[in-house]
Amino acid sequence: QSDVIFSNNKIIINKIDSEIAGGKLVGDGQIELAGLTNIPTNINANLSNARLEIIEGLSFLTNASLNLNGSWFPFKLKANANIASGKISPKASGTSVSKVRPSQYLPELLLEKSFDPIILDVDAFLNDKVLIDVAELQSFVKGNMSLDGPVGNPTYNGELSLVPGGTLFFRDTPFNIETGNIRFRNTKKINPSFYVDASTSILEQASQTNYDVNITVRGDLDNFTTKLDSQPVLSETDLISLLALGLTSEQLDKQSVENQRDLQMMEIGAAVISNSPLGKELKDRTGFTFKLSTDIDEKDSTQYKVVISKKVTPNMEASASILGNNAKKDVRLEYKLNKDLSLVGSWESTTFDEASDTSIDQEQKSDIFGLDLRYKVEFK
Repeated sequence: QSDVIFSNNKIIINKIDSEIAGGKLVGDGQIELAGLTNIPTNINANLSNARLEIIEGLSFLTNASLNLNGSWFPFKLKANANIASGKISPKASGTSVSKVRPSQYLPELLLEKSFDPIILDVDAFLNDKVLIDVAELQSFVKGNMSLDGPVGNPTYNGELSLVPGGTLFFRDTPFNIETGNIRFRNTKKINPSFYVDASTSILEQASQTNYDVNITVRGDLDNFTTKLDSQPVLSETDLISLLALGLTSEQLDKQSVENQRDLQMMEIGAAVISNSPLGKELKDRTGFTFKLSTDIDEKDSTQYKVVISKKVTPNMEASASILGNNAKKDVRLEYKLNKDLSLVGSWESTTFDEASDTSIDQEQKSDIFGLDLRYKVEFK
């Protein structure tokens, strides 16, 4: 709905009242037709409760004051935005390459390849309800961001703080985020510098020793460093072994040479599958994720465990695993009823040897089916 008056060479907009992206846009302004390439424009508007999807995987619930002004292309769009909530998901990463395609009926000047109809001048404040949800990080952020320049290739500036209580994943081990920040410094690429400090507690399976492990990650997406330390103190090699296999190097030495070699080879193989471009392409094409962990078999011996999982639907995830000696297999299916409540179905098959009266071990098999209702509570 709008109230527009045409007066000689002017277009007077008394009122704009419309819905956009689920929110409301209210504004007014004026456009003057002073010449073929001279169109002085000044339009003010307020946007409220709009859920904007900037690119796929990047969406925000936004309130903003807007001003569009200028006399010819490119016009300048100034915005002061308050982002109440939102989500940054995996597909949001990378450099924006979108361009606005002008109509073929516009003047030749506007058909140039470098044509940008709008120049941005955006300042945004992010509340602590904006979620970064990527493979390595799940955390709410807050802070300030600015975007300046053409719509298709803006310059990013700003600093965001990670809200304590989020999760950082290292070799599939979740760490609780204690502090962290993300900085954009006059860059056109979405590749910020960052610093994250997080901690977790890990039980070493063989000795039943509990280790408090701290991880510090700093750098940018193309070049970053990771530092690990713990209490009780372990070397970084031992810490990586503990995170990957649940055992320190000392405990690995106590395993049989054959088992140790198998564990290390499986660890290397899993790391290659999980972290190489080939592994990422396999995940993108098939949806399957490959992981390696350890478990205790029926003889209290540590064995490697291979886990394959796939997100079947946005609300359903399936996984299957097998122990290295083929003694234990399990299948698990989880359906999320909502963000806090899940229905979990499982099947576990265990094969073990049982001594008989004839002193000959007889193979026994046990199948267990389960159905659980899981409720998740987050403490902040």
